[in-house]
Amino acid sequence: MGCATHSIRIIRVIQMPRFMTKRTMSLLAVITGVFMLAACAPSKPTALPLTRTFDKSPTGFEFKYPDDWDYTIPIQGVLLAGPRETLAGASPGPLFTVQRGLPISIPGSLTAALDSYLENGPLSDPEHWRITEPARDTTFDGRPARVVDLQGQQDTDDSAIYSQIIATTSENTFVYMFILTVPVDLHDRFEPTMNAMLDSVRLLE
Repeated sequence: MGCATHSIRIIRVIQMPRFMTKRTMSLLAVITGVFMLAACAPSKPTALPLTRTFDKSPTGFEFKYPDDWDYTIPIQGVLLAGPRETLAGASPGPLFTVQRGLPISIPGSLTAALDSYLENGPLSDPEHWRITEPARDTTFDGRPARVVDLQGQQDTDDSAIYSQIIATTSENTFVYMFILTVPVDLHDRFEPTMNAMLDSVRLLE
């Protein structure tokens, strides 16, 4: 209804004198149509403002996150950040997880570290999880990294979940895993925010 109302207003505003040529009128009609389509198109999701900073690990890492998000540290070496209602288990939503692992010398390489994480984590349940984009090289905070994309669900009746896992190392060789998870139907909405949070990460050790 909103687009139709705007269309009527546009047509009234751009009515031209009768002496205008047919060619000019046709060109104007095309321009008007393009403008109307652009006005009616849904807006592209943007990142939420990252107004808060996690800096409680001065020798580990820091990152920025939105004002209405929070974080929890359920066990040593693991941090979860997300909307408060998601952390509380009241509503499905995005989660930004940071996991500090062992020195890279133990798995032997980033590829081995990521493979081990997958085999002992989501891919230990192949009935519910699958890789949607194979592991590949990338960089993270200026460091070599490996990234893989998955999709799955915690149980057969649960909603589908998108997950991206990034493995990298700190200067003192400890392996860090950054795990982004979000329900598939919320992925487009929160992808810009999760990417902005990744870009804000600084490894300090």
